[in-house]
Amino acid sequence: IEGAFYTPEDIEKCMLYVLKHYYAFLEKDSSIESTLRSLPFLSRKGLLLTTERFYDPDHALLQRMFQAEENFPVGVYADQSIISILRNIGLRGLDDVETEDLFETARLIHNCGDQESTITISDAAVKSDALMEYLVLYPKSLFQECNSAILKDAIADLNWVRPMNTRPSFYPENLKWRESTKAFEKASLLKNLHYASIVGSVLHIVPVEPGSELGEVYGWNEPPDLKDIVEHMHHVVSSYEPSQKAKFMDLATKVYDELSKYEAQVILEAFAKAGIVNWLWHGEGFTAPGNVVINTPFMDLRPWVYSIPNEISSHAQLFRNCGVKESCEIVDVLMMIKNYYERVQQVDQKYTKRDLHICVSILNELKSHVTEEELIKLEDILVLPILTKNENTIKMAPLPNCTYCDSEWLRQGYDLADLMSEDEEILLVHPNVPTSTSEALGVPTLM
Repeated sequence: IEGAFYTPEDIEKCMLYVLKHYYAFLEKDSSIESTLRSLPFLSRKGLLLTTERFYDPDHALLQRMFQAEENFPVGVYADQSIISILRNIGLRGLDDVETEDLFETARLIHNCGDQESTITISDAAVKSDALMEYLVLYPKSLFQECNSAILKDAIADLNWVRPMNTRPSFYPENLKWRESTKAFEKASLLKNLHYASIVGSVLHIVPVEPGSELGEVYGWNEPPDLKDIVEHMHHVVSSYEPSQKAKFMDLATKVYDELSKYEAQVILEAFAKAGIVNWLWHGEGFTAPGNVVINTPFMDLRPWVYSIPNEISSHAQLFRNCGVKESCEIVDVLMMIKNYYERVQQVDQKYTKRDLHICVSILNELKSHVTEEELIKLEDILVLPILTKNENTIKMAPLPNCTYCDSEWLRQGYDLADLMSEDEEILLVHPNVPTSTSEALGVPTLM
């Protein structure tokens, strides 16, 4: 056989006889094992190779990793009774994989889209997952020599990793997911599954849990750049869907976990550079930090002011640093409402009723505790809702410009609408505001 005297058919016939009688020969001569280990009799690509150049086909992981490669005994040598003998004389197992074979697998995956490729995309996908699984189990292989380099560098420029093109179950269905235009990517371009919540719409994700040595080698375990987190948050805000509230809430919490590692000024500059204003979760969506307070206001002031929801309260200090105030300045809320209705003059009545109720409640709250000295300071900035004929809007005016009709006038049957001129030059405080509140706040009475 070593002298190439026999035909391939004769070699196969001879070796099958020897292998089938292996244990009988071994009893007579123990050197038969070493003789067979060094004998090239298994065929691959027209060459005869020793048994140690092949792998044990009973290992499912090896089968998947070397799928569509000639790395296993074939033909009559693939019979289970023969495999058990070949295993004794050199078949490789999981602990014996050569780095050159790992490199060849990665190279085949990389080239699978070429016309001359010997494997299909589906074969390559199986091989990619198996190679990943193997390297998670045997990460030290990456630092072993391969073709005059170490394996991790040898495969660094190869597209062999299959990114997750299907979003994980915890990821909102309507939030963009970064799908790859290629079946496989370079290992250096991915992040592990732990970071899917904070960059899943921006970076490719690899289905490997954090903490793996493989992730350390390729940087999958390193936190993403702030600009990628901010860009992802932009997609989160623009994609928010109330039906997916729980998933968005969980995702936002994980983003704030990561943002907490940065200085507030750096965070604010990153959001400003990206043109993102509303990035803070308020319990039902997102708003600007300036619209949120730490302490719950005396009443529900949404959508003008939100309080920090319990689910993100652990990050209160981060939000303080980013512009969230401790408490609500309720006078400012009146000005917010005024400015809004000056910009948008026709609003659904259900919203004008809500906002009018908020205005009246704020004024009543002010009345309950404001001092005369405080009133003097508020006089130039305090605005009140005034009577208007249009129920689809709210008009507000500075306190000194307003007047109210006391209860005596009303008892006499005066119609407030009749007191207004065509151009509404008389700015009557809205009748929903109690006269006692108008009096307490120092609104001039209609004479």
